Amino acid sequence: MQVNIFFEGGGILGVCYLGAYKALMDRGFTIDKCIGISAGSIMSSLIIAGYTPDELIDIMTETDFGHFSSKTGLSRKTIVGKPMSLIVNRGIYDSQVIENWVESLLKQKGVRTFEDVMRDGDSRLHIIAADSTNKQALVIPRDLIRYGIKPESFPVAKAVRMSSAIPYYYTPVKIKQFNRINKIIDGAVVKNIPTDLVNHRLKNVCTPTLRFRVKKGKKNIKKKATQPLYNHRIYNHRNLSNCRGPFSDVIVIYNDLNIKSVDFNISRDKLNALYRLGYKSTEEYLIQHNNLRNCLFLE
Repeated sequence: MQVNIFFEGGGILGVCYLGAYKALMDRGFTIDKCIGISAGSIMSSLIIAGYTPDELIDIMTETDFGHFSSKTGLSRKTIVGKPMSLIVNRGIYDSQVIENWVESLLKQKGVRTFEDVMRDGDSRLHIIAADSTNKQALVIPRDLIRYGIKPESFPVAKAVRMSSAIPYYYTPVKIKQFNRINKIIDGAVVKNIPTDLVNHRLKNVCTPTLRFRVKKGKKNIKKKATQPLYNHRIYNHRNLSNCRGPFSDVIVIYNDLNIKSVDFNISRDKLNALYRLGYKSTEEYLIQHNNLRNCLFLE
């Protein structure tokens, strides 16, 4: 059965999404399109590029995620380094390391720009970021036209870096709009992004969408996808509020492992625990909703 996937943010907790991906594949699901926010944009880009769960497990095992906490040049200076970097660079850690890592992985699958992940002129990958200068949500690649950029020519890895630039933790990505330089940051500051974004241009295609989020707690429960996200922020996407898809649901992966989103130096055992948590939560959802395959999703 074919589904669309929406992975939300979570920093290193995004390893849970690898477990979710593996659980879906083990049960015979295939993925048509992906939406990603922050850590979810990393997973989404790698899935659409063609990575299998087993390949991504190998990457997880081999990667030193501590590298994701590489300080800027200013931050490495003693005493005043970090506050100076916050003032000058708007972040303590260099977001370029994210782009470099993702770019190297995508290159192995022959993916560089959004043109490489398009089908019939429509991208199979949607990445959510936020323009902190304009206080607007940014859906990449579609909204890049606002900046005079051809959507199909934009590097996927740079879009992932934009979406993953946690405010004041990572340096924002600068993008020019007319005569102004805009700062693009983590898409997790966005609220009310509809689950069915991947279907908003399709009239006769009824592909169910599963949305994944990691939340602190113990019990995995099902919630409706229509509730707003990230209510503490003011970013909204003005063009998407009336979207309605054929089917959507949110799978909440409850994190009871006492691991924070920026704990990039966690042990291999904890990484494996996050993976297992994502797998178990997804498997439980699929068992509870075993009629998912039998739905025709007719309008």
